[in-house]
Amino acid sequence: MRLAPVTRDRIILALALLAILGVFFVDVLVFPGVAYPVAPYAVPILIVAYFLSPRRAAAIATLALALESLGAALDGVPVWLWAMDALTLALIGYLSVALAAKTRRETALAEEAEAEQRRLEAVVRQMPEGVVIAEAPSGRLVLGNEQMARIWGRPLRPGVSAEHYLRDGLHHPDGRPYTADEYPLVRAMRTGETVTDEEVSFVRGDGARGTLRISAAPIRDDEGHIVAAVAVFQDITERKRAEEFREQYIHTVSHDLRAPLTIVLGQAEILERALQRAGLDGLQRRSAEAIVTAARRMNAMIQDLVESARLESEQLRLQTQPVDLRAYVVDLLERAKPALAVGRIRVEIPADLPPVLADPNRLERVFTNVIGNALKYSPPETEVLVTARRGDGEVEVSVTDRGVGIAPEDLPHIFERFYRAKGVRRAEGLGLGLYIAKMLVEAHGGHIWAKSELGKGSTFSFTLPIAPTPRPPRGS
Repeated sequence: MRLAPVTRDRIILALALLAILGVFFVDVLVFPGVAYPVAPYAVPILIVAYFLSPRRAAAIATLALALESLGAALDGVPVWLWAMDALTLALIGYLSVALAAKTRRETALAEEAEAEQRRLEAVVRQMPEGVVIAEAPSGRLVLGNEQMARIWGRPLRPGVSAEHYLRDGLHHPDGRPYTADEYPLVRAMRTGETVTDEEVSFVRGDGARGTLRISAAPIRDDEGHIVAAVAVFQDITERKRAEEFREQYIHTVSHDLRAPLTIVLGQAEILERALQRAGLDGLQRRSAEAIVTAARRMNAMIQDLVESARLESEQLRLQTQPVDLRAYVVDLLERAKPALAVGRIRVEIPADLPPVLADPNRLERVFTNVIGNALKYSPPETEVLVTARRGDGEVEVSVTDRGVGIAPEDLPHIFERFYRAKGVRRAEGLGLGLYIAKMLVEAHGGHIWAKSELGKGSTFSFTLPIAPTPRPPRGS
């Protein structure tokens, strides 16, 4: 039967007191007039110091010193001998108190470490993602959760090496299996690499295939040495399937919608030209123009849906080449006359601006979306200014309007999908234009941002990398 800590402490303290009193009475009653050694007093003091608190050890040592002094006086021990015994007992008491304090600190630290370990294990167990921790450099798994075992389809046994547990499980997107050195956990443990959201395909223990998103990082000691590594595994199989289904669905619907829409747009344009040749400018002409405008707007919305799905599934492939921005923007505006109010746009791009590295087709979507947004939210009588300047390894493009501006609380969200600024009149579209522009700019390696002041207008800026200078041919 285990004793409660309080009961155990009381028993130890009582036994120590009895031992000291017993030593005193033996000294006084059994060996009167004899100089008794202090060693028997030291034993209960050390026991109390080891098992109990420094305060109680000090009390026992003080009691022992008092009894030893009393015994020396009763036995008529010479002063110098009594002083030696007292000094020895005092030193033992001091060392015992120091020992008790050290033991208490070590016990507290051990309990704190144990509690911290329990908290860590509780957090790891309750995480919705799979988590494993391996020690370095052996790669031995020291901690993992049940979610990891469920994801992997095989039990997680601490002590097994990470390479052995993960073997034949991870595959590159092209189907090639990961080598042991390519595992994110192993890379973090051996090279100190921090792996963030690496997407891989994997095979479970039962043979089922899925998709994982893995992050891994090294764990270092105070001196910077790698002592372990942690990896987090998120099973995104169902999400990937949903994304693939959504993309397939959007492509199918957009294809089926575009066929009749193309016919509607083509017939409406024929009707519009026929009415124009006939000199009819009344209701019939306006109706034909409305059909053409609505069909083009619907076509743009369908294109936005397809583009956003392709960007989010990371299936967009850029065909980059050097692009002369000044000539490109001038040509783009010339071609965009039927869809944009080009007469309101002023271009100020230096002729000596270096070419940028961009995909011309994707860059057109960025410019038309940003410029179209500026035209949409500014008065018809105001102009929109397009400028560009060279930066450090990049070109910064800006589109400035003198429109209604954007409220400070809306500004951080305007590049989000489907976001609509509050208090702004509802415009046509799905709210994907700026979101797609942001995704395309970032796909080029640039970034996009906006500055605005209510009632004064907005400036949308984005960067594009400068195209590398071609090397001259050898021998020239």
